[in-house]
Amino acid sequence: SKRHLLLQELADDRALGQVVTFGVQYARSGSSLRVFRHRYPTEVYRGKWTRGAIQKWLMQVGYPLVNRMSNQFAPAKYLSESPFGVVLIVKPLGEQTDQLVEALESFAKKYSDRLKFSFFTRAPSTQQLCDTFGIWSNDELLILEEPTYIRKRSHSHVPGPPKYRLEGVTPRSVEDFFADYDAKALPRYLQASVPRKVALQTTFDSAGGLRE
Repeated sequence: SKRHLLLQELADDRALGQVVTFGVQYARSGSSLRVFRHRYPTEVYRGKWTRGAIQKWLMQVGYPLVNRMSNQFAPAKYLSESPFGVVLIVKPLGEQTDQLVEALESFAKKYSDRLKFSFFTRAPSTQQLCDTFGIWSNDELLILEEPTYIRKRSHSHVPGPPKYRLEGVTPRSVEDFFADYDAKALPRYLQASVPRKVALQTTFDSAGGLRE
């Protein structure tokens, strides 16, 4: 049928392949399209059966409101091949609490058309990503408005796309942080040109000049 062929084309779409997994169950009559999301209600498509309309809908509902990280993270879905910005909530796996998720969900709904929210953890297996995006601890939040942008030069006078960083992630600090984000009152996070290995030690020379 035409709808089956349409679904086959969508299943072959590389961008959608990072977001959803397709399965077909044949029925004697009628057609429906559903997305089953972990920890969140099932989404049912109610629009026109055209490739553009369905593709746009799948790209939206294919992301959970707040993604909880287990043993793996999906860099292509949230970073390297994402058409959206991302909010990375960096916490140890055991600190992805329901209370913190609840505080994040209202903002995930508000910005769902341009930002996707996911927990992340700093560990040896994610160290390269941490170095790339400037993640220094297991208690911070980063807004990356264009996560596909990767700086190719270590030094540049041209700042990259907007980034914003919060240290010390709690339900209350999240509320305050996004209030400032809404008001455009947050300072830009300017990432160091090289990965930070140890804390910088600041001293003064004999003339009173600052050195690191």
